[in-house]
Amino acid sequence: PTRRGGLVVTFQLAVTLGILTAYLSGHLLDESRRWMIGLGLLPAVTLLIGMSALPESPRRLFTHRGPEAARAVLARVRPDTAAVDTELRQLAATAAEEGERGLRARWLRPALIAGIGLVVASQITGINAIIYQAPTILGDSGFGRSAAMLTTVGVGVVNFLMVALGIWLVDRIGRRRLLLVLLLVLLLVLLPGAVLCLAALAAAFVNGQAPQGNARWIVVLGILGYIAFNGGSLSVVVWLAGPEMFPLKVRAVAVGVSTFAVWFWVPETRGRSLEDIEGALRAGTFRVMR
Repeated sequence: PTRRGGLVVTFQLAVTLGILTAYLSGHLLDESRRWMIGLGLLPAVTLLIGMSALPESPRRLFTHRGPEAARAVLARVRPDTAAVDTELRQLAATAAEEGERGLRARWLRPALIAGIGLVVASQITGINAIIYQAPTILGDSGFGRSAAMLTTVGVGVVNFLMVALGIWLVDRIGRRRLLLVLLLVLLLVLLPGAVLCLAALAAAFVNGQAPQGNARWIVVLGILGYIAFNGGSLSVVVWLAGPEMFPLKVRAVAVGVSTFAVWFWVPETRGRSLEDIEGALRAGTFRVMR
């Protein structure tokens, strides 16, 4: 549990590295579309090779192939034999629990609401729109094509660095605090800043021309500020807190259904084992985990 957060969301760091690489290839290979598209095969092949060495989940192995199969996998990542034995006992206790199945189980509702809220928040704040449309936004803001693509590389660098910072923080200050910091920044800084930027851009475009001089950098600073705070908090937490809150039997379906809720329902899961989290759900103490 002490290292799960950073390890789980390392894949998000890989995603941001891929985005940065795509921005770089777009800038460096602007006249070589075939190379640009062909290079996309490299990460796919790397992932395919890496997946071949990926072990199965100990929880799934315990359920389908017995405790010894789970022990073998746990021993690969847990140098302490006592820790392996403790986790096996927790797996056994969790597997022995009986109750309602599926997402209709009442004790799952707090986790489902929290997971839904995280996913909706990650999309409604517009991170994907900014990532995909950054070159177009910068181009329409008065930068030339080459300058816009080069500035977009800076967006990718900030995104990568802030996700790396979020991974470092997620197990130190917790998932919940990261989310609250983002919300505070959105309300007090980015939302008023966005209004000012839109007003400035509207004034700049009112005569039918793109912003000139320093006015162009308002857009750049707005994008970089948004990417910094979103990438370092919500983009990290959404792929961690949601999946780790759900029991194994319903995790895949529950993560898929996670589309709406409010931040108040998101508990703190830092330093807790998956079995502890499931136990809190069953005991009705899930919402007071802080």
